[in-house]
Amino acid sequence: MSGLTRELGTLRCKAGLHPQVVASGCALCNWERALQLAVDAIAVAHPGIDAQVACAAVIRSASTTPNRGVIARYLAAHPLALVSGESGAPGPVRRLIGELRA
Repeated sequence: MSGLTRELGTLRCKAGLHPQVVASGCALCNWERALQLAVDAIAVAHPGIDAQVACAAVIRSASTTPNRGVIARYLAAHPLALVSGESGAPGPVRRLIGELRA
C-alpha cells in the first residue's frame, strides 16, 4: 500500500499518526517535519534562541510547509542571516527575522 497503513478502514500515514487523504504523503507529517527542520536550522545558526521561541516564530512567519523548507534551507546555507538581517533573504526568512526581533 505504498507506505500507508489501513486502520479500521481508514488509511493512515506511514507513521500511523494521521488520517491519510491522498497516497502522496501525509500533509501533517510533512508540516511537522518542516517545522522541526526550520527550528533545528535556527538552533544551529543561533544557539542562544530558545527552541519554543524559535518554533513560535516559525509558525507565525511561515504557515506553509514549503515556506518552512525555505527557512531551513536558507539558514543552512546562510547561518549568519539571523544576526545580519540580510535584506536579500527570501520572504519567509525576512518574516522570521522580524518575528525573532519582536
